[in-house]
Amino acid sequence: MLLLGDRTTLPHLEFLRWEDPNPLKPFFFESIMRSSIKHLRVHHAEVIWRLAGICQFLHWPPGPLSLESLYLEMTTPWNPDLQNTLSFCTILLHLCSPTLDSLTWGNQMGPPISTNGDWTPRFTSLRHLRIHRLNLADQTLLRELVHDKLVSLDVNTHATTALDSFFRHRGEVPGLRVFVWNMEQIHPTESFIFLEANPQIYKLAMPCPIPSSLLEGQILPLLARSFSHLTSLSLVLEGDWISETSLQRLGDLLTLEQLHLSAGEQHGWRHTWLVDHFQIRESLQRLTALRRLAISRDTYPSGPGKGPEGYYLDKWAPSTNVREHKFDIEQRFEAEHRDRMVRHACHYVELMPRLKWLYLGQLVLAIQDGGEGYGGKCGEKMVKPLLPHRNSCRIQLKEMFGWKGLLPLA
Repeated sequence: MLLLGDRTTLPHLEFLRWEDPNPLKPFFFESIMRSSIKHLRVHHAEVIWRLAGICQFLHWPPGPLSLESLYLEMTTPWNPDLQNTLSFCTILLHLCSPTLDSLTWGNQMGPPISTNGDWTPRFTSLRHLRIHRLNLADQTLLRELVHDKLVSLDVNTHATTALDSFFRHRGEVPGLRVFVWNMEQIHPTESFIFLEANPQIYKLAMPCPIPSSLLEGQILPLLARSFSHLTSLSLVLEGDWISETSLQRLGDLLTLEQLHLSAGEQHGWRHTWLVDHFQIRESLQRLTALRRLAISRDTYPSGPGKGPEGYYLDKWAPSTNVREHKFDIEQRFEAEHRDRMVRHACHYVELMPRLKWLYLGQLVLAIQDGGEGYGGKCGEKMVKPLLPHRNSCRIQLKEMFGWKGLLPLA
């Protein structure tokens, strides 16, 4: 830790990820203050020293801290008298607020966070904000964080009463271009006041499962009617299918350049969305500007007597010989699955010729002009797998259809 604050020993140190089960010590703060760090991640940290001790140790007030990105995932005991971790966060935010461009602050599972006017930082440089499970008691800090020049926002607007009230009345954020509405649950009576107030956004992600009635009756009509700049959309549908009506209304969003769709079970080995690629292609072929299409958590018919939910686990291929070795069976399944996805990709390219990238059946596929090697021919174009194996691409999809912060939360 002492080396962190020695600029002669580590003059080019700009990124630090701090992960320690033990509580932070006061000299952690001093070392950070003296270092050349620009990007800091503090993971599952707890502070046991009091604010008075921090001030005395640092010969208060210290100088500014020139951080550009900050990730705070803190742990706070459920005891109203133990505000030490909150004090640490407040001081750290106050010191780096003039230069901070990106802030991810989450998992504050302690007493409500409240601020007063003297301690509220001014985030004049902040452009990217992710708030995750923060127990905010008032709107003082929110008013400084969600300012007019903010570009990217990832938040559950209903996480606390303070958040809910703030976003219902915040109105337009003129600079906002990327909005990840990270709800834990969307109710049929959901309010879209904040979304309606910001039709200028070009990237929208809603990773919480959405009821079809809400998607068809309110969300998609709103997007088609008011969001003329929308080029990127990511949606997760509630249930194990996506209705034809939903797909047809998605086809009305003619400005889309990239689209991510998902349905069914979102975690674990069970994949319950038996995808209908024909219906998707027929409904989305009017999206002539589409460059990227991602379909995740999709599944396909499995072996005789088996449901589609275990398709990737069963690894059954129609040409499988029961006498084959398990390794050979799995290799055959992967090869036939890859060929099937390439064929599906070719059909998409035939109807949407501007496509350059596809994610189907856990495979990343690139569409290239001509070329040789393994892949599928689609006229003068070639569909090629970019990875040698299937991949959930969870982080890649979050970054592609959300915003790329310092490091993602879970």
